[in-house]
Amino acid sequence: MEGARAAVAPVAVRLEARVDHTRVALRRWAGAPASTVLPWVAGSFLIGALLLAGALLVASLSVPGPDPYTPVFADPTAGAADALRIFARNTLVLAMYSLVCVAMYLATRPAPPRASRLQERAGPVAVCVIAGLALFSFASQLWTLGHQLAGAAHTLGFSDAGLLARILVHAAPEVTALFLPLAACIRLVRGAREDDLAAAGLLCFALALPVVAICACVETFLTRSVV
Repeated sequence: MEGARAAVAPVAVRLEARVDHTRVALRRWAGAPASTVLPWVAGSFLIGALLLAGALLVASLSVPGPDPYTPVFADPTAGAADALRIFARNTLVLAMYSLVCVAMYLATRPAPPRASRLQERAGPVAVCVIAGLALFSFASQLWTLGHQLAGAAHTLGFSDAGLLARILVHAAPEVTALFLPLAACIRLVRGAREDDLAAAGLLCFALALPVVAICACVETFLTRSVV
């Protein structure tokens, strides 16, 4: 019994330390929210711009299929159910990138005392796996969005660039919100502030979620007026 308690105690101590890291970071950022969040917003805007530019390139190189494709933002019959579906889909993407922050936080924790060689190598390997999955997700989104843009532009009678310019009313803030956790993760890792990663994931999810909801409504009900 005593041996079991001794084994559980170090785990509890490490868990408490991780919770403390998150609390300390959130309290520190509450004192200067603008200086904390604005660099992340700038970074996520650049990542979103890269995604849209890559999608435009994919669209220009792809051949639209024979079947017409009418997206939600050009469908006059779209309603609340469509907005909810868009919101749910984008919330999953936002949650995934927020979990990237948390996963990177866990992967960059120092190895426990007397750790085996395998345990010491697990952290760097996990970091590489997480980064690879994030890049794969980004590339998958770029590929899908590019083909959707090509199909929609062909159906609606616009050029790829012309249609993209029209949907920026919802696409620009949407991608900025979705990539906020990823931008925060990159900035914190570059600044060797891995202790703040879990807190950044939680904060970015809370800040971006209302923007994602608003963008879903704009895409469903307002973008059609400029398309």
